Amino acid sequence: MQDNEDKMKKHAKRMGQIAEDWDEHWERVVEVHIGSYATLPSLCWNCKTSLTSCYIRCLCCVKTFCPECDSQFHLWNAFHQRQLLFNAELIKLRSRDFWDQNLSVVVERDVAVPCFIPPRCKSCRRLNTLVTEQKKNKFMIVITLLGRFDLNATSFKCSHPACGITEEASVRNYVESGYWPGSPTRTCTLFTQTYMTHWFHTKHQIPSTAAMKYMEVSGKMSSEGGRNPVINPIMFRTASSHFSYINHMIDVDIKQDEKMRCKACVLPCMYSHFDVIFKLYRYKAARSGHFKSLYGDSVIVSDEKIEVHVAEINKLKPQKGYDNCGNSTYKAGKETTSRHRTQDETGLGSACCRHGVVLVAANLKTGENYRIVHFFQHFLWTIGYIYFCYDVICNYEKFLKDLIKVSEGHLLHGEWARMSKEMVGFLSVLHGRTHTWDCQVDNNGRWREWACASLGEEQEQVFARFAKYGLVTKHISPASRNDHLSEMIENHNKEKDDGMDYALAKRAKKIWHS
Repeated sequence: MQDNEDKMKKHAKRMGQIAEDWDEHWERVVEVHIGSYATLPSLCWNCKTSLTSCYIRCLCCVKTFCPECDSQFHLWNAFHQRQLLFNAELIKLRSRDFWDQNLSVVVERDVAVPCFIPPRCKSCRRLNTLVTEQKKNKFMIVITLLGRFDLNATSFKCSHPACGITEEASVRNYVESGYWPGSPTRTCTLFTQTYMTHWFHTKHQIPSTAAMKYMEVSGKMSSEGGRNPVINPIMFRTASSHFSYINHMIDVDIKQDEKMRCKACVLPCMYSHFDVIFKLYRYKAARSGHFKSLYGDSVIVSDEKIEVHVAEINKLKPQKGYDNCGNSTYKAGKETTSRHRTQDETGLGSACCRHGVVLVAANLKTGENYRIVHFFQHFLWTIGYIYFCYDVICNYEKFLKDLIKVSEGHLLHGEWARMSKEMVGFLSVLHGRTHTWDCQVDNNGRWREWACASLGEEQEQVFARFAKYGLVTKHISPASRNDHLSEMIENHNKEKDDGMDYALAKRAKKIWHS
């Protein structure tokens, strides 16, 4: 306790010192910042020529150039933000803008998209004979973290006298050079892979960020550099979704990562918790879209599997209304409610382990009901989990016993009966307080062997983060929603996996010293 107080005092002292430093040096910082816009004598970084009233300053290189050296250097370094300081004027230069000393005006020159040069000519098959050239009659749009850049397409010319062939760069050349196409056949718009990676982390670290707003930020960055701010939203959405999916394929197919498995849960796996979040809904009025889901059911179980399972149970046991435990009424047993009438997907059902790793997820088309719960329990049972935590476990177990009775002679009767005996249900601690005292005692999870100190609120902790995605999912297409939520779950599991060693060591240390 004393250590925490000392840390707080040291932190407060540091913050107070930083505030005092700003107060003391504020006027000096303002003076220097304003003075940085002035044309000051300098030297060319390359040729060391003295520069007085006309030179180019690159904010990315943090260097000054004379007009001639600037032309030589930035013809092949296109993604830089440059400023021309001419007398008392500051002019923002685009990638294809250069200063003509003879005419004393800014002129446009052809600048190619920077690419790696292939080692061998496709025509003569000679090594190290290709050079990069600008394709004068074809223009490209490249989106980077600094915004949009309008450049010329790249071509490769064989410098050998016996060949001399010129060939335009292909999609493969651009992808190998660190770009990602908006379309696999039309290379008019490219995104740097750094930009795609930045968007991936932005949308998952700040889940409420919409793609349109992110593009607007990139457009503002372009405007700040004096460039065109327009970015094609369709190209951006398709490029980002396919970029995320191909990284998923690399992880799953090549690295053999198991995205939906907890590495800390070893057989026999003990604890699992199921719950539903209704904040991740989608309106029926939202657009349907023209693209199919890339992830399919690799992360989120397909609607068809859920429908088949529910229909099989409904044949044996028809749906009923609300369930009670004492004076408390629960909506988990009801099939449809009026509050879902404007929604297509009403929420997301999910089950996680003791460590907060999501094991299975599925979309809900109606309200929460025991048929959906049964599907999740059956899935968790098949992968080896023993304890099944649920907020209304008392009434659900009655439903399960009734289902086993009415399913005698059914093909799945033996499997369901075995699951009921081998998998033990228990009530979450906090939700359990709404149940009767005898229910809380009978279904208390902390009395179970090897259940440890599981609260039965692990899935709620996961949903505390997932809920922020609801601002985005309600207005997108079903395919985009499925892909976005699949990315969400995989990213969550990866972060859990990355921090698992530290978390387990911290828990062990806490127990050891308690």
